[in-house]
Amino acid sequence: MARLHATSPLGASEGMTLSDVRFHIGVAKRARNALLFRPEALCEADSTLPASIADILVEADTIYIVRFVSQDPEPKMGYLSFATYVAKTLAEMSGAQMIWDTEAQRFFVADELAQMLVDNADSSRFDLHVGVRWTETTEEGRAFTRGMAKKGLPDVEFPSQPLDQRTLAMFLVEGVARQWWSAGETGLCELEDFGEVFDVEFGEPVPGAPTHRGWMSTLHALRKRRISV
Repeated sequence: MARLHATSPLGASEGMTLSDVRFHIGVAKRARNALLFRPEALCEADSTLPASIADILVEADTIYIVRFVSQDPEPKMGYLSFATYVAKTLAEMSGAQMIWDTEAQRFFVADELAQMLVDNADSSRFDLHVGVRWTETTEEGRAFTRGMAKKGLPDVEFPSQPLDQRTLAMFLVEGVARQWWSAGETGLCELEDFGEVFDVEFGEPVPGAPTHRGWMSTLHALRKRRISV
């Protein structure tokens, strides 16, 4: 009888994370951590909450915590791939209804994360771990990322802009964040869209705004030239 072998998304290098002292799986019970089971304790104002979160938190009695904490950036991404699949597996084994990404401030409901990994097994990809957000007042808005710290990088923000500049601001923030994520380091970027080429510089990373625990770098975009058609 022929036997089919599925290709594992994780290899030996990712598996070594299990014995790494920086990797941790914890358990928080409602009986001793009641304040954790409140939306305002879990997330920042820019998070998008699923409609079912109130009911889920009322019924939940356990939070499983999966984390990898390193003082220095880790050049290889095995830890991130491993931690992502551990979170997925714990959710399946425990019957969890929700997965909460604390760095990206993102909720995955039920089987959403599992389906995303079926669609694309690359569990360290940018789209899975980084969110690009926009917050605004009546007069101006601010574009920024969440989740870059997972790769030892600062989150990216663009200074407050008029509301009609939202599309451009988010394009610049996402473009720089994707290039940094791919390179594994910060650096000057050249981005092209809207019929123009932009040189994007960045400020020295500093401790984040009140909404960020980690470091942030502010972008400065310079229009380099228009694209000739």
